Amino acid sequence: MKLIQIKYIYTLLLLVILFSACEKALIEPNKSSSPEKNFEIFWNDINNTYPFFKYDHVDWQAVYNSNRPLVNASTTDDELFEIFKNMLRPLLDGHISLKKPNGETWANERHYQYYSNFSFSLVRVKYLNNKVNFVTAPDYSDKTKTDTIIRYGFINSNILYFHVGTFLTNLPIRDTLRNIVKRNPQLMGVIVDMRSNGGGILSAAQKLASYFTGTTQLYGYIKNKTGPLDNNFSDNYRLYTQGDGLGSFGTKPAAILTNRYDFSATEHFVMATRDLTNVTTIGDTTGGAFSPIIQRTLPNGIQYTVVSSITTDKQNNVFERTGLAPEIYKELTNLDFLAGKDPLVDAAINKIKE
Repeated sequence: MKLIQIKYIYTLLLLVILFSACEKALIEPNKSSSPEKNFEIFWNDINNTYPFFKYDHVDWQAVYNSNRPLVNASTTDDELFEIFKNMLRPLLDGHISLKKPNGETWANERHYQYYSNFSFSLVRVKYLNNKVNFVTAPDYSDKTKTDTIIRYGFINSNILYFHVGTFLTNLPIRDTLRNIVKRNPQLMGVIVDMRSNGGGILSAAQKLASYFTGTTQLYGYIKNKTGPLDNNFSDNYRLYTQGDGLGSFGTKPAAILTNRYDFSATEHFVMATRDLTNVTTIGDTTGGAFSPIIQRTLPNGIQYTVVSSITTDKQNNVFERTGLAPEIYKELTNLDFLAGKDPLVDAAINKIKE
């Protein structure tokens, strides 16, 4: 197995940012490119790149055979876009999307069937007594703006509630948490709320995870698809947390709250910390989309995103599609919300007080 530095950006939310950020830089569509040529480029690239045909139970050659006759010299780009959508729909990866030159976007949004299990307004009022601190950073896609990355407060003065909204930031999240903990030696434990964090920069998640692992530790592997066959993969590359030797959280209890809208870098954070004896994951299963996004542009200007690698844990288990299950399953129902309680936060408080 090999060790490499992974510099991909992992996120579902990134689809929107990537597409909008490069809108002005798009190359003008090549009008001389035929529909047939665009179809062949698209099908072959997915065939050589996408690693999950077996997991999705999709025969990509059969997809070619049924859709290629639909394309001819008179096929419009709009018609081709619809054909591509139908081809991609059986692929269950949430990182797959299409975009027309005019900005119209389609994404394989399979996760919207789930409840979010999250209401920050409920946490703010019920548990933080409306005393919330915000930590902002320059907007990743627009430096003239700022985003709220961190929201935190204290429960009964001795439990830190720390919500991470995204890893798509240059904010040093690990340092932010470490400084808060240092300033509050009375803390019994911390609740790290990752609910609805769509991912972001992998190294940010690995650094935050290292605050809990204490040192740089192996937590998984990644291998890249290298060709059209089922066995065309690279060697496994090791995935590590990124310790800095400046102090860790230690052995106090920590609870990590998760839901079905946690993806990519967030899932790497959960995977890297879930086996620690003092860490408990509470909530719902994560979204199940670990791999980095690759973006392509066809000669006719249609863009698409796809993945080309498989991420596993240390035991080589694959959690794409299925996601990482919590140790304690809890659901925030409408009745809970109306009653003014969050069962996930309640379970985290109880676990920390044990």
